[in-house]
Amino acid sequence: MEKKPLHLLILEDSPDDAELAVKELEREGFTIEWSRVDTEKAFREAIEKKPDLILADYVVPSFSGTDALKMQQEIAPEIPLIIYSGTIGEEIAVECMKSGAVDYVLKDRLFRLGPALKRALEEAEEHRARKRAEEQIKASLKEKEVLLREIHHRVKNNLQVLSSLLNMQARATKDKDTISILSESQGRINTMALIHTQLYNSENLSEINMKGFVDILLRRLFQSYPVQDAKITPILHIVDYPFPISIAIPVGLVVNELLANTLKHAFAKKREGKIEVILSVSEKDKINLTISDDGIGLPKGFDINKTRTLGLRLVKILIEDQLQGNIEVISKEGTSFKIEFEIPNNEPVGV
Repeated sequence: MEKKPLHLLILEDSPDDAELAVKELEREGFTIEWSRVDTEKAFREAIEKKPDLILADYVVPSFSGTDALKMQQEIAPEIPLIIYSGTIGEEIAVECMKSGAVDYVLKDRLFRLGPALKRALEEAEEHRARKRAEEQIKASLKEKEVLLREIHHRVKNNLQVLSSLLNMQARATKDKDTISILSESQGRINTMALIHTQLYNSENLSEINMKGFVDILLRRLFQSYPVQDAKITPILHIVDYPFPISIAIPVGLVVNELLANTLKHAFAKKREGKIEVILSVSEKDKINLTISDDGIGLPKGFDINKTRTLGLRLVKILIEDQLQGNIEVISKEGTSFKIEFEIPNNEPVGV
């Protein structure tokens, strides 16, 4: 198989020196197709044709090797450039290499030119291979990002369909208990749909900002559970960082259940009140969630471990079984649910 010729661009004001360099390379076994230039305009035109390698004399009357190096870095930094000269000192050579030259060769030591060129071509091919690999990885990640975004979008749409079906079923029945059960189930589904909506609209498809989520959720709950003749003030103190989706969904459901329960029962006999949601992280990386109100409080003797209410049973299961946390219920001047859990090491807290 015929060897592919090497396209070499030589910046050199001496035709004889250029021919000597080419002959040395041919003696080393290279097949060379070359062109010589000695002006800035000619060099610019030649470099835009993308030669395989540039050999630049450091001293050219109208256009020096450093000028050529600067232009090469601006136009085609991927093309290797070797400085060669009869007068260059070691300090200047080092500066040229810091500026982007791959090597330097003295004209009275042209025997070094072949190995230097071979090494420069190998390094250029390695660079191109790395760049191709990086581009393939970027393309693959982009493809996966599009796919993941589409999954969140479809999950959200499917959950909304389920919510609509429950709504239709609730409207078709006249039994108040059945309507209440269906409405509560619809609220839970809408909470999960909201998480997937937040993820779909987020730059990070695996984490959700809980501050924005709770804010939207609370507004929706106020619309779903209007408190008659009572002015309720929401107070939010939520640390602004994201949760991984595996944590966000159970936490979101817990927040939904406790806030919905508060709006339904806490202010039955009050003209005004407040709901407070606090989400923070301790120094030991424990997540602390407190949801409290100044409503009428829980029934005397209430025990969350013995409750038969589906919503509070769900809260207990999500906290203790799924989040591996604990919950404390305080009924004094209202009600407070204090929850503490950790995010596992393989589920990093927001960066």
